Amino acid sequence: MYGRLTRIEGTPAEIKEGVRTFEQNVAGTARDLPGNLGIVLMANPEEGKAVGITYWADENALKASGDAMKRVRESSTQAAGTRIASVDTGEIISMERVGEPKAHTFIRLNTLHGKPDQIEAATSAYQKNVLPVLKSLKGFRAATMAANPESGKIWVSSVWETAEDREASDAKLKDLRRSTAATAGAGEVIVENFESAHVEFKVGAGSATR
Repeated sequence: MYGRLTRIEGTPAEIKEGVRTFEQNVAGTARDLPGNLGIVLMANPEEGKAVGITYWADENALKASGDAMKRVRESSTQAAGTRIASVDTGEIISMERVGEPKAHTFIRLNTLHGKPDQIEAATSAYQKNVLPVLKSLKGFRAATMAANPESGKIWVSSVWETAEDREASDAKLKDLRRSTAATAGAGEVIVENFESAHVEFKVGAGSATR
């Protein structure tokens, strides 16, 4: 499975407008493209940002969707008044869920700029040391790790039932976050909080690894 992660910036009002029209302007197109497996929108209007992620069955489906999704990104951001900050792609290395996907859950997104030749070591550290702790914590719903083997960029998202669950989990994860980043050859980890606004998957609850 592969993912395309798009970062959007704007004023709080613009981000809210983008969320309001996401189904019409983005999700409806994405879900009908061959190989689409899921669509997620997470937003933090107060900080003026949102992240959209589309999931694809394989690298061929990811690439084939590129032109159509570019047109959707451009038209939807123009309509809402928002701006595209970046677009990244990567392989979904691990996806773990304990319940059916749903909106209005609370997400922590970690972004690491590691070294390409250390992604495998970071993956092993995540699956051995981080994932078991995540799954043991109150309110845990899902976790996904994705990486771009060319750039070395890694994304790890965790999903929580409530904002309080997300915040309470952080103390147990800070040291693991630092050690996994070091294993990846990364320096600072960018940590961001969002609320999910749109979530749909064509695969059920459970786990998947590459």
